[in-house]
Amino acid sequence: MLGLGLSAAWASAIETFLVRSLPAASAIAPSPLQAALIPYLSRTLDPVRAGRGEPSPARGGRNGPAAVLAADTIGSGKTIAYLAPLLSSGADAVVVTPTTLLADQVTGVVDGIIAELPPAAGGRTAAPGSRLRIMPVADLPQALVGSSAPLDALVLDEVDALIQPPSRYAARQPPQAQPKHTSHDLLSPADLRASIRSIDPEHGVLVAVSASINAPLRHMLRDPRLGLRRPFLRLGSQPGASPLPPSIAITSLPVADRDAKLDAVVSLLSACPGASTLVVVDSDSRIESAMAALTRAGLYPTQLLDLGSLLHPSDVPPALIVSDAPSLRGLDLSHLEHVVIASRRLPRPLANFAHIAGRVGRASQAASATRVTVAVTPGESVILDGMLRQHRRALSTAQSATPGAGSASSPHPRPRREADPAPVFQHPS
Repeated sequence: MLGLGLSAAWASAIETFLVRSLPAASAIAPSPLQAALIPYLSRTLDPVRAGRGEPSPARGGRNGPAAVLAADTIGSGKTIAYLAPLLSSGADAVVVTPTTLLADQVTGVVDGIIAELPPAAGGRTAAPGSRLRIMPVADLPQALVGSSAPLDALVLDEVDALIQPPSRYAARQPPQAQPKHTSHDLLSPADLRASIRSIDPEHGVLVAVSASINAPLRHMLRDPRLGLRRPFLRLGSQPGASPLPPSIAITSLPVADRDAKLDAVVSLLSACPGASTLVVVDSDSRIESAMAALTRAGLYPTQLLDLGSLLHPSDVPPALIVSDAPSLRGLDLSHLEHVVIASRRLPRPLANFAHIAGRVGRASQAASATRVTVAVTPGESVILDGMLRQHRRALSTAQSATPGAGSASSPHPRPRREADPAPVFQHPS
């Protein structure tokens, strides 16, 4: 992490944390997203530069916070990419997540990094990172009401699960993509405007992070009423790249109709016990019926929301967990071996499979494929086959375009910006 604008103490602490946290075979070299986002945020949030009142690299001669859209596949290090510069700079920042579980996980990452700092790192007497607040979206409005000083940065983690799109965009989305049943709150356009007003208009930055950032969200962020500086800096994989890690192996479980999905999943798990398994349903309203069906079969599941220990690898997790899909956003469930999707609706688009299963076993870094079994009706089977063909074509294109073809990683071009004559950041060549 040295050479990316971080202090030596923080760079060393982050590298030590990653060595302890990642599988032994994983590399700790910065990912392309980290190599672009960390220096940008470090310069933008440079406290010395801001204290002198000099223009930060993001100002571009206009008022209004800068905006960064960072989208990349699961396992590309997005959390470290935004946490590292926030911690190193001591910025007054808020990180917002869709769920309390994800907020707890990000907090655990921060605590783990701070634990690796040498005593009195940087001459700090207070707890390092004490100006960084991490919270679920439900707590954001109240937190901003009690805040008087403007924020240096606002990070929207899993942004496409945080923001409620305007009705004109929601109406265009297929039913499977509309967040009708969520286990968390959503930021309305009015809430988003209020949140952005809390950011320092001269030196502040809004960071929107996700595995994929869709067109309705990009159009929404262009709304001049938000007061964001244009153009946006866009980082991550190129358009057309598959959001699904190549190590996820998806197989179908044919069923006659939607009502037969849960019974088919119970039969499958009863016939093949032993593997650590995650069963995924549409919404929290269907968790109870799934728990009851699995219990009747003698499988004794545990609900994800009851598992604070799931985020602490030192504890022994249960072998069978049930969760609704929205609660899984961003969670790192590294002990699981098998994901079974029993949703009444087929997850769409393909990015939703990454959100549901991509974190299992750190799929992008695992030596073996993560198994994902999807219960599908005959009509859904055709749709799933089409999505998987698209996924394979994207992987093939990525491999042929990447030096040393055969690597499973997707290409990462230079940062792209929304069309606008005034650049906000010159990425080093």
